[in-house]
Amino acid sequence: MTLRQRMATVAMCDAVLACSACTPSLRRRAECLRAHASGDYSRMSFGTLVIVVA
Repeated sequence: MTLRQRMATVAMCDAVLACSACTPSLRRRAECLRAHASGDYSRMSFGTLVIVVA
C-alpha cells in the first residue's frame, strides 16, 4: 500500500469513526483497518470493512 493509499484509508476510517450513526461493529472494523493502514498493529484484529454509500 502506498503512502497516499494509507493516508486516504486513515482519513476514511476517521470519517467513519466520527459518524454518529456508526454501529459498534462498524467502529471495530474501522479501528482495525485504521490500525493496519497506519502501521499500528498493537490493536489490530483481522476483518474486512465494507462501506456502502447510497
